[in-house]
Amino acid sequence: MARSVKKLSLQYQYLELELEDMRELMDEYEIKWSTRFGKYFAKEGVELWKNEKTGELRDSLPEDSKKIKSKKDIKLKKLYRKLSNYLHPDKGGSKNSFHNLKKAYEEDNFLGLVNIASNNKVDIEINEEDIALLEKSVESIVKKIKEIKMTMVWQYYTGNSQSKKIVLDQIEMISGKKIDPEDLVD
Repeated sequence: MARSVKKLSLQYQYLELELEDMRELMDEYEIKWSTRFGKYFAKEGVELWKNEKTGELRDSLPEDSKKIKSKKDIKLKKLYRKLSNYLHPDKGGSKNSFHNLKKAYEEDNFLGLVNIASNNKVDIEINEEDIALLEKSVESIVKKIKEIKMTMVWQYYTGNSQSKKIVLDQIEMISGKKIDPEDLVD
């Protein structure tokens, strides 16, 4: 069983790095996309807000997203509490490590918590039932990666000329507007 946990842990770490790289690229792509194509999605007669630093166009000011708390698995809570005793800044831990712990907990990321425990040499018990939770963490990251790859933004900036053409056709179909040739220049 320890071997299967190790495999899942390594797979998760790889996917986590992959997702982090994709999110960094998406941040860049979304700014370019918003600047270039945002106006095609704006509603008629709606005033647009422009971020002066990034050029991003929005129909409303950005707001802090409110997170809805879900019921946490008992095992997840116990592990979080145990790790909090080691990693909390008041108990000698760093703010960064505690932030990572809190983020993993809020995302119901059991495997992330297991990795944090392993990296900090905190002993934990993993049983057969926990393997399903570990697999769920890997599946969650795979899902996030797939969701990014399915966006028009990702397909436009990472795809070939055929993919770009399809995305441009979708923009025209959704917006009902013809794309300005100036917006087609890369």
